[in-house]
Amino acid sequence: MGKKTIEFGELRISKLAKKHIKDCIKRNWVSIGPKTKLFEEKWQNLFGYNHTVMVNSGTSADTAACMALYEYDSLRQGDYIICPALSFIATANSIRAAGFEPLFIDVDKETLNIDVSQIEGAIEKYGSKVGAIMSVNLMGKPCRLDIIQDICRKHGLIHIVDNCEAYGSKIKGKYSLEYADMETTSHYIAHIICCGEGGTVSTNSKSLANQIKSIRSHGRYPGSADFDHIRYGLNLKPTDLCASIGLGEIDTFHEIFKKRKKTLYKFSEATQEFKDMAYFVEEDEDAVNAPHGFSITLKPKYKDQIQKLKKYLTKVNIHWKKNFGSMKEHKAFDNYGEKYGDCSNAIYIGNYGIHIGCHYWLSKADKDYVCHHLKKGLSKLQ
Repeated sequence: MGKKTIEFGELRISKLAKKHIKDCIKRNWVSIGPKTKLFEEKWQNLFGYNHTVMVNSGTSADTAACMALYEYDSLRQGDYIICPALSFIATANSIRAAGFEPLFIDVDKETLNIDVSQIEGAIEKYGSKVGAIMSVNLMGKPCRLDIIQDICRKHGLIHIVDNCEAYGSKIKGKYSLEYADMETTSHYIAHIICCGEGGTVSTNSKSLANQIKSIRSHGRYPGSADFDHIRYGLNLKPTDLCASIGLGEIDTFHEIFKKRKKTLYKFSEATQEFKDMAYFVEEDEDAVNAPHGFSITLKPKYKDQIQKLKKYLTKVNIHWKKNFGSMKEHKAFDNYGEKYGDCSNAIYIGNYGIHIGCHYWLSKADKDYVCHHLKKGLSKLQ
């Protein structure tokens, strides 16, 4: 029997999580309830946020945050929300689902994050049709949230941070929400805290938090089950079962974060000699990256050998994924959304970049195995 596949994440339901699940079964109630409320409280306390609202996925978190923008008089259906051209498709899908249009801006080839130097040019071109920015901290690396915050203040824009891959990250000593109106997270299996499925929207505004609570329950008054719908909403409610799984991990967040970070550093150290061949997402002096995944984007001289690297990693049972791809290039967005400029870096990273996981349950043998084969796989390209 061959080596088991090194996956992006692994679900292990802790004893504490099982206790919470048993409580749900004992009460004969598994939908949104006290476990959800407890997860929300623990999450906001973890980062010092004022309000956290749990939903059923990171995609729903992004969608609910975008839907809340209708509460602002300056935004109308069909207006643009600026977002990076490179991200998981949920970023653009949520904008679209909420009734807005994504305005894609290219990314930096080395950081994978939005190129902040292009944002104001897009605002000038599309004018008052631009109502918000959804920044993304991709692959655990915080983008230049400080610069984006300044741009939003200058132009009167709302700022949403898609922080699904990067909670716990910091820039200039601050968490993402300190630069934004809303922050979203995902708790899918590959992410740092796993609920099986789930997500959150955090804000320091009580009014916004109440709007999100209303939106996640068909637009009802927050906490109401009556058929009185005061705004556009959907069924984005989480379950107490998923919240229970997350409650089994949330108290050990910092332990999980540190262990995953050590794994990420180990992969980085193993590939130092290949910096002339590839871009690796690195940590800036004024920032703390979150340990979501390890990204490799081959440089132009070696880009045509990306299939060789993919085939090798597949052969040795290391599960890799492409670096998402430029969102406007997906068939789903053929006739939807706009892009500012050619977004050539996003296209390049999607074509010649991959990433692998660094989850909590990797053993020392697993990590040594990955390091060995990363080195061997990259050396084959020289």
